[in-house]
Amino acid sequence: MFPRSHSSSPFWGSTGATILAVPTNPFDNEISTTDTLHIMSALANRDAGSPLIQSLAHELLIGCSTAEQFFQSLWYWIKNRIEFKQHEDIIPSVLGVDGIDKQLLISPSTLLALPLPEGDCAVFSTLVASVLVAGGFAPLYKVISADSNEPERWSHVYVIVPTGHGYYSMDVSHGKYPGWEYQNRYREMTWVV
Repeated sequence: MFPRSHSSSPFWGSTGATILAVPTNPFDNEISTTDTLHIMSALANRDAGSPLIQSLAHELLIGCSTAEQFFQSLWYWIKNRIEFKQHEDIIPSVLGVDGIDKQLLISPSTLLALPLPEGDCAVFSTLVASVLVAGGFAPLYKVISADSNEPERWSHVYVIVPTGHGYYSMDVSHGKYPGWEYQNRYREMTWVV
């Protein structure tokens, strides 16, 4: 069993939080990335059935006549309500430890219940995937190496959704608009949510 603790930090508001310390290998980017993707998928799928995520998916689907309209509606809803912040900047203030070689994942339902929701690309992607699953879609995580200084290191994650004519990109944390995708990708892989 993984070590657990409960946080009453003001960051979490009245939601509190269950914190899991999941062992991984921070010196092996392949292992730590796949460990993170396993947890992201589990959180997205679990919370897709929660009333909060179900309600959001239903609210965003109203008035959409195409899947692309729903994707755009979701993209803008998240972009306008969740603040992007690197996990290295969140972890010290919330957990009181240094954020280097650590990944903070916040479940979608908890994220939406926070007084000031914020997170990094993994947190954004988990929320996007969860709402898409709740809306009846089958999203994938797309993981890329985008850092020219470390082109072999997985450095960014976002969601893509299969469509009848390819994939629709949902990079809400870094994207400039719905459908936007990094052009400088040294490596890439997809992961089933």
